[in-house]
Amino acid sequence: MMYIYAYGAFHNTVTDQLAPLKAHVKESCGQHVRRIDRFTQLAIIGASRCAKEQTTSDHCNLYLSSADTAKTNTVKALQQVFIEKQPIMPLQFVNMVSNAASFYIAQLLQLQGAGLFINSQYAAFEKALSLAALDLADNSCQQALVGIVDECAEPIALQRKLLDSGADAAIGESSFWLLTGRNANKAIATIEANRVFNCWEEAKSFIAETVDKNTLIATAASLLDAHKQDLSRLDAVAWPYWETLAVQNGQIGYALQPFLAADKKQSRLLHIERSACGHFHILLVQRL
Repeated sequence: MMYIYAYGAFHNTVTDQLAPLKAHVKESCGQHVRRIDRFTQLAIIGASRCAKEQTTSDHCNLYLSSADTAKTNTVKALQQVFIEKQPIMPLQFVNMVSNAASFYIAQLLQLQGAGLFINSQYAAFEKALSLAALDLADNSCQQALVGIVDECAEPIALQRKLLDSGADAAIGESSFWLLTGRNANKAIATIEANRVFNCWEEAKSFIAETVDKNTLIATAASLLDAHKQDLSRLDAVAWPYWETLAVQNGQIGYALQPFLAADKKQSRLLHIERSACGHFHILLVQRL
């Protein structure tokens, strides 16, 4: 059993230009952190907010995931090399490695465990949770701080192009984190299942056997209309949470945050996402 002790989130909607994040970083971690890129700022904000809710263990591993990695820093570096014909500055080069954000988080939160970065366009957060569960199961760590960060890059027109959105579409960026472990003490929720199915029939069968009237089915934007129609026939509440959100890849935090905050009357959340190759990722969370 994997328990959830705390969560932390930061969500931002961008229409014309990026707003600075320095004040949010200072408010979240209590320090001015210099010379870090926007991706790291987002990671620090979410992770620090999560850690404020409950103290992390010394033996806490860190699992940072993202659909797109540190885009702004990468775009700037490519512009310097190929357009301006200038070398990349050393610190900028280091920050292009997305796991650099893990170093700053570990330093600020005084974490002594291992750190891992997971990059995946689909279900990056679920994959990070799976790796954390393995380490918790063999006692490699006492706790696992697991997060997903998606950054909006400038120019905004490029970001819209990367996301295949409209010319005037609002773009989202976010940082969502869970503090997890295997001890039931002070837990606010449990992760009952984190599964991958190779086809829709297998996923649909699992969902039908699992859900009830107390289950909220959070459907990601990647599901097709046929899948949504099948889900509408089940004895559960469907929640297409992504329909009111700004465009971005990693959206699962927008479903988990209000659920864990008890803004939803159902005590179970089943989140389902479809990958480009037709796999279905299902995360089932029970609020305590």
